[in-house]
Amino acid sequence: MTAKRHHYVPEAYLRAFTDGDGRLTVFRKDAPSTPFRTSPSDVALEQYYYAFTRSDEVRDTDSFEQIFSDIESGWPEIINRLKSGDVSDEVTHDLLQFACLQRARVPAVRDAYEIMRADSVGHIARLLQRMGKLPDAPPDSKDILDRVEISIDPESSLEAIALTLDGMVERVLPTLGFRIIHNRTRISFVTSDNPVMWFIPYKNENEIKPYEMIPGAPMEFLFPLTPRLILLGTKQHSTEFREQGLLHGTLTNLETVKRANRLIAKFAYNAVFSEDESPSALVKKYADVSPVAHSTSFPRPDGDMIMVHMEFSSRRTKAKWHQPA
Repeated sequence: MTAKRHHYVPEAYLRAFTDGDGRLTVFRKDAPSTPFRTSPSDVALEQYYYAFTRSDEVRDTDSFEQIFSDIESGWPEIINRLKSGDVSDEVTHDLLQFACLQRARVPAVRDAYEIMRADSVGHIARLLQRMGKLPDAPPDSKDILDRVEISIDPESSLEAIALTLDGMVERVLPTLGFRIIHNRTRISFVTSDNPVMWFIPYKNENEIKPYEMIPGAPMEFLFPLTPRLILLGTKQHSTEFREQGLLHGTLTNLETVKRANRLIAKFAYNAVFSEDESPSALVKKYADVSPVAHSTSFPRPDGDMIMVHMEFSSRRTKAKWHQPA
């Protein structure tokens, strides 16, 4: 049976953040003052989000969704085992596999890929213009390349899922040691539509950039699992993790939970999810920022060099893709 509704944040994951009635409080960054309650089955989804056209021109709407569903099905058991203090290699493997997939499959990743490709096309067009390879622009439209909208086939960004997974497995996970932290404070963790985060933990939070990695610099990894559990990764715990595996710790410091929630709200792309409306002020504070891809072109004699980086800023609007007839 074909599944039309493709969740980019699994229902199984979101259920842990619901209230006693099984409802989730959703804060949209576009309308942070009007949260609403809904079922996890009705949020963080898009119709045919993982559909693609195969080489034989057949539209495949199920392959990705089935792979993701198979991995998601084990999530409740993973959480139950973590709550009990499980440190086995099996649960660690399944947990990190889920975290990698959850980082890779979200709109924050796919939109960034499409925006970067659109930027690249624009940079190339400007280079060709400087080289005299394009027809002269009309006299009243000299800035036409600055105004043209470049749309990218959204199916192309499915490649970003594989690229992001490879990057996590090859460059992120090997540098870190992980712990499960049990939240014993009166404040719950929130989560978002982009819940897997890593960054350089500058003392001044305003200096933190999304997904920044610098050789030799410290790094912190956060992934809220439930309102009472969070996965923490740091470079300083890497040796301990290799020797002893996944350990558990207890968190009683309110400020540490508040810091985590601030970061979760900043890393959120379109939405923050919570048990209730208590994080309302927090979401409003960070409603105008999300992790967004930006590119800069540096002219060179042999062609432009394009540098891409992530920063917290307002989300960029993608040009609408119109499927060729």
